[in-house]
Order: sequence, then structure tokens, then C-alpha cells
Amino acid sequence: MTATVSAKATNGATANAEGAGIGGSYSNNGFFAGVITIKGGDVTSTVTATPNPSEEWNYAVGAGIGDGYRRPGIAGHEGGKVFIEGGKIKASSYLGAGIGGSSCGDTNGGGWGDDGGTIKITGGTVEATSFYGGAGIGAGYSSDGGTIIISGGEVTATGGKEDGGAGIGGGGRLYNAASSYGGGSGNITITGGSVKAKGGTGASGIGIGHGGTGSPNYSEKKLEISGGTVEATGGDGGAGICIATVEISDTATQPIFAFGGEPDGSGTKGIDGTLNLSASSPLHVMKGTTKDGPWSEREYVSQLPDRFVRLTPYYYITFNGNGGSGKMPAQSNIEYADVTLAQNAFTREYYNFTGWNTKADGSGTSYEDEAIVELTGDLTLYAQWEKVKATITYDPNGGTGEMPPQTYEAGTTVILAENKFARESYTFTGWNTEADGSGESYGDKASFTLGSNLTLYAQWKENEEPTPDDPGEPAEITSINTDYNQKTDVKSILLPRYNRLHPEVVVKKIKFKSSNKKVVKVTKKGIAKGGKRTGTAAITMYVKTPVIVVNSRGIQKSRLSKWIEAGELTVNNTGKPSSK
Repeated sequence: MTATVSAKATNGATANAEGAGIGGSYSNNGFFAGVITIKGGDVTSTVTATPNPSEEWNYAVGAGIGDGYRRPGIAGHEGGKVFIEGGKIKASSYLGAGIGGSSCGDTNGGGWGDDGGTIKITGGTVEATSFYGGAGIGAGYSSDGGTIIISGGEVTATGGKEDGGAGIGGGGRLYNAASSYGGGSGNITITGGSVKAKGGTGASGIGIGHGGTGSPNYSEKKLEISGGTVEATGGDGGAGICIATVEISDTATQPIFAFGGEPDGSGTKGIDGTLNLSASSPLHVMKGTTKDGPWSEREYVSQLPDRFVRLTPYYYITFNGNGGSGKMPAQSNIEYADVTLAQNAFTREYYNFTGWNTKADGSGTSYEDEAIVELTGDLTLYAQWEKVKATITYDPNGGTGEMPPQTYEAGTTVILAENKFARESYTFTGWNTEADGSGESYGDKASFTLGSNLTLYAQWKENEEPTPDDPGEPAEITSINTDYNQKTDVKSILLPRYNRLHPEVVVKKIKFKSSNKKVVKVTKKGIAKGGKRTGTAAITMYVKTPVIVVNSRGIQKSRLSKWIEAGELTVNNTGKPSSK
């Protein structure tokens, strides 16, 4: 369930709105607000009042969320404890803080020690505003900031404009001949989240309020940043960050911006105070109201141990794959700083990366991979690509002869050259990507898509040695005699002989042919008959056997061979002589 809370403290024309919108009431004896915890929901809390021209600091003095007004002259008063863990929070006041402490004191003086209490923000969306002299988050007018810890959420804090309060930190400092107090920063820690803080006139974005360097214990206060994104903008005449000590650890990997003053940052630093900065922390100290503001005055922060930070804009390098695949995060740095480009992480099939260019078509300024670039503005770099050349190399793998290599653009459909290699006592059977035939096989003149360089090894099958009974030629059978009109089963004589000589071959078709049909005839079944004449005739057997062929795409298929002469038989017809 989501809670919706709206709280408003108001008053008449002359009286004070002394209580907090959510939190403490007017205190005559120094009591503080107690503990306030917000875990979610929509919460709006504001303190308003009609101004009294004669005592314009004495109205709407309670915090939007936090402490109520404390009677002047009571020392040691503290704000309460405010914990925000989630939700959508809007809190505002006039002299009090948006979140934190109330206004303290008047023209007759007031005690030291008033502060914004303890404020912890771990999540949610928080918008805190003081309209006159309080801090957005922290102290009310003429009071010191307490303990402020931000570890998460989206936080926007705006300090009061007149005798300005800090965005986060101290309230505005009341000063006259009789007294001077308030404005102290408190101790501030940022470990995460997104933080934007804007100070009022003379106040810092984060740190002291107007005149806060004169507050007691100023030199003991510290801002510590170890994570999150931070943007601090001072009011007119105020620094972006002003506190005695600024500690930025090497775990603060996101940008930290400090903008001094407005509208042109006249005489104002991005950071005022002792800066202890890890060499790897991405701190960017600038003049001007925004990242797009004027940068006519170039200044440096001199307290850095190993390097200077230029007071300049912050620029980004964006990488475009330009047809490639993958992701590369943008790089960033300050103006005129040297940046080493990230190593290319894009890939593109059949292409080699050749570098970067400011134009997609390569007509702009070129940069090598991991080049050093001096930034003068935002920069978009397009990956440049070159089509890969791929070569097919033919290896005889024990054979002889020459076959030149073939070179194509990668991704092209190619047809292998017809084999020209030979090897004595061997028959070529195809190609393979491994010499021993254990790789990918290709048929002679196969077609496929070539992706990269390819070496093909000729594959060979050793021919069988002829046996004493097999001279390697069609068998010659001893001639037989037949009488006139006698039938002889030629198939029964020739086929067994052929099968014995070639046991690995399967015969699919058989036909016979007689050299003299008038002496000997042969039927389709292979039966020889004596003819009308005596004499001699040769009967030849032909066979067809299965063979494996490879088509142009390298696919193997089976078909029958042409007619092969498989044996011959001489027949002597000794029958009745013909009368012709």
C-alpha cells in the first residue's frame, strides 16, 4: 500500500509558523524533533507564512520535515533525526531548512550549537527547498548544518536566496554589530545516489551557508565523497563546494562537478577548501552556472598531489559501430585534456577494423585504435572497416604438379579449381582441410562461401596391385567349342570370372556383344547359340557398376558408370556348315 501525506504549517499576518510541517513544534526549553522515518509513498510537507516587513526573519521558521523553532537564547539545541528510505518526497520552508533544522536566533542574538540534526537518505526521490535563508537539506537560517549522509536515491536540494543557505549544509549567517552566528557546514558524507545541490546568494552548493567560514569549528568540518554522482553549484559569489576539508576517495568513479557562482562565477572557485583527491578520482572543477556556461576564465585547483584539474567543460566521446556489432560505453573528460581511446570492442563478419573517423564514410579526421585524443568538444567516432581478403591454397599432400592459389573477398561464393595434382599408384578422391583427412571435406570443383584463408590438402586412395590371376585388363577366357545351334550360358562363364577378379565391385547391369552374329548369337540373357556358319566369333561382356560422384556444391551422389568391358570369350562353331 502506498501512503500519501500532505502537511502544512501556516500562520496569520503577524504570527510565526514555528512548527515543522512534519516533525517538532515550537520549543521553549530546547527539545528537538525526535525521529522521523519515511520508507515510501508520496509525501509533501511545507511551512508557509505571510511576511512581516519589520521582522522578515521571524516567520515560517520551522523545517519542512524536521525540527520546530527554538526559543532564542537556549544553547545546545539540535535538530531531530530524519531517515528517508524511499518514496517521493517534497519538503520546503521559508527560514527553516527544507529537510533538517529550523531557524535559530534573532537580532538580539542566540546561542551556538543549533544544527540540522542527523539526516540520512538511502533511497527515493527527494526535493528539498528553502525559499529565504535555510539550507535545502541541513540547517535553518542562522544555524549550522548537522550530520548529513546520502547513500542512494535522487536528491535535489536548493538553499534560500537571501543571506543564502547552502543547497546541502549550513543556513545563511545573520550578521550585525551585536552578533554573528550560523552558516556552518556540518559534516557531510556522500557514498551513492544522484545529488544536485544549488546554494543561495553567497552560499555554496555543498558546505557553508552565506558567511559560514566564520562559524565555530569551521576548520573541523569535512565533506567525504566515495560514490554516486555529484553536481554542486554555488550561488552568486559562492563556491560550488566550500568546506574546510574535501575528501574524495578512489572509489568515487562517477563525475563530480563543482560550479562556482552565477551568472558568470565572478571571483568564485569551483572548490574552496583543502582538497584531498585520489589520483584516479574523476573530479571536474568549473566556473559558471552549468556545464554549458561561460568559460572565459581558465583556473586550476592547485592542491592536487599529482595533477591539475582545469576549470573547463566536460566532454564525451561516443563510439559508433558503423555496421559492426557489440557495445562500447562513452568516454568522458574535461576540455583540452588528453584521453586515450578505449580499445575497439566492435566486430564485423568478414571485415577487419582499421581505426576510427569522425565521419561514417571515413572522410573526416582519422584516429588509430587506442590513440591519444585532446578533447575540445563532444566527439563521435565511427568504426572504419576493410573487407577481408581470403586465399585458398592447394597442397598436393604427396602428389606432384602445380595449382596456383585463389584469392577472393571474404564472404564470396567460390568454386574450387579442378584438381591438377597427380600421384603415381594413387587416385585423387577430393580435398580436406587436414592432411590426414580428419577435417572438413570438399569435392573436386566444389562450391561454398569462403570466410577466411583456407588450405586444402589433396586426398589420395592407393590403387590395388594386380594379382597373378589379374593382369589388370579384362579377363581372356579360353575359347570354347559349340555345335551348330547349341546354347551356351555365357553369363555363367564370364561373370564369375569377373567377380573373382573384382570382388569389391557390385555389378548392376550386364550386356553381351558377338563379333559375328552369323557364327554365334547372344541373347539378352547371355546364352550363345551356334549360327548358320562354322567359324569363330568373340563374345564380349559389358557391365555397369555404382560410382560416387560429387556435384558442384560438394554433395556426394551415387550413379551408374558407363559401360565397362569386363571380359571376352572366343567361341568356335563346329556345327553343320552353312549352305551359304
